[in-house]
Amino acid sequence: MYFMDKNHPNKPFSRFLMWLHLLFKDHGVVRLLYNNFYPVSKGVYRSSHPLPFHFRRINRLGIKTIINLRGGNQGNGFYVVEKEQCEKHQIEMIDFSISSSSLMTKDEFLRCQKIFKEAEYPILMHCKSGADRAGMMSTLYKMFVLKQDFQQANSLKWYYGHLAFWSTGVLDLFFTHWVNYQKENPQVSFEEWIANVYDKEAIEKSFYVRRWGDWIARNILRRE
Repeated sequence: MYFMDKNHPNKPFSRFLMWLHLLFKDHGVVRLLYNNFYPVSKGVYRSSHPLPFHFRRINRLGIKTIINLRGGNQGNGFYVVEKEQCEKHQIEMIDFSISSSSLMTKDEFLRCQKIFKEAEYPILMHCKSGADRAGMMSTLYKMFVLKQDFQQANSLKWYYGHLAFWSTGVLDLFFTHWVNYQKENPQVSFEEWIANVYDKEAIEKSFYVRRWGDWIARNILRRE
């Protein structure tokens, strides 16, 4: 817990601890310099976790919904600050917690589709760094909503900060399984594959990551 008093987070010392956590333990100082903000398609954007001054651009773009891929961890400074900004600017904040080093369940894919269908646009999707989970969701948006094939939709790219040679490479492996299956079964849609064929545990079990890569991802970059 990062507040001195979680029941009174606006107390000066609690606010001080909150900002210490946000800026240093959560790598907020990096996001002060680079927010990894990019358009996905018309009315859809991706980024790293926004800081208060980033809301100037968010407001300028008319964003109505923020999809927080880190989930509703109310004990962390980064969550409290973002929630305050969303309330201040009357932006809906949807907490949808997914991992950068493990795959979504079938139920989570269904919720993802529901969010895309029901959210008020324009929307911003963000994780911590804007590299892995934001890339996964951007790809899924293009496939679910825009009906693009994976080659067109793929947003898991190195220039967004996504690298496949550590634990986050399991996201790439997920799509590799889909592409290989589609080649043999072109009549099956992506949604049907997820519902009837996709095996989360089998894909994760087949994924190999070097220990040094996993150590860097978890302990230095602190991928979630």
